Amino acid sequence: MPIRTNRIVRDANQRFRPNDPRTAVFALNERPPAYKPPVPTERVVLRGRVESPTLERDLSYFHEIVTGKLEPEKDKSPTLVLNLYRATLTHQRPIAERLTLGQTAGAPYYALYATPNTTSMDEFNTLVITRRSPNAGGNSDAWRQIHSAVYSDACTSIIQPRLNLHASGSMLIANLSRAGLPYTLSWSDRSTAGKLGDCFCVWDSRDGSGVAQMYSEEGWQSLDDSPLKGIIRIKRSRNLNSDMLNGAPDFEDPRFAPELAYLDFSRHSPQFVCQNSYAHENMDIIAAALLTVLVVMTRKMDQIREMGSLPAYRP
Repeated sequence: MPIRTNRIVRDANQRFRPNDPRTAVFALNERPPAYKPPVPTERVVLRGRVESPTLERDLSYFHEIVTGKLEPEKDKSPTLVLNLYRATLTHQRPIAERLTLGQTAGAPYYALYATPNTTSMDEFNTLVITRRSPNAGGNSDAWRQIHSAVYSDACTSIIQPRLNLHASGSMLIANLSRAGLPYTLSWSDRSTAGKLGDCFCVWDSRDGSGVAQMYSEEGWQSLDDSPLKGIIRIKRSRNLNSDMLNGAPDFEDPRFAPELAYLDFSRHSPQFVCQNSYAHENMDIIAAALLTVLVVMTRKMDQIREMGSLPAYRP
């Protein structure tokens, strides 16, 4: 074996150095990049056209707004689209409702679960509305261990026990709670409430201000309609006497007020569409009130069908 005689020995100062001294440096600034809030994809939703629900990457934008981590852009109104799914047994009362709003039935953004009330054990009057954190899911074992942290309680709606859904006048439908803040859901007819008649109204119990009004159009009656049709519109009417120190509030007719959102039943899967920054901030209470209205109206029509199937009473 030949012996190498011209061995070159290099010291530390003679080692190879690249022309660019930054080759081995990852970044001149070691700080992480600045946080950029999610920006949803701009879209235009038209009634009568099949629309895809909001994707996960866009849903995180609305999630940060409703949780108070991000301020909505006043000059932009991104569109939130969620499908409505129902998994409810259609046996006689009591009925434990299962309603979800989301991209798919298996991964809803909002989910409603009905449980018995402490004041009426034969009625499922306590509605718990949970909200899922987007982009926080999976099928791994680690995800299953933190599954309880993915869903959090957004609102609680307690329907009044022994509620007479056929009575006229003004009535309290449910007491709602969001992050410890009290709200109420009421209904009134035209002869009692005037402009706000035939509407479900959401009120802030702290100052009595109106949050939203909901009413149905185009023949919608309940979730048991076959085929489903109609629409539920969500509006916010102004108090015309808001600047007066004294005097009763005078709300404008919600049917002529700006629209916050709507739930369209004329599609294969009913879709909830919202394109309003105010509604995005108050999405928890609006979604809870809307799901409560669906439960109450469906129960009302079930009672009408049940009474209609009985033989006529003859004294």
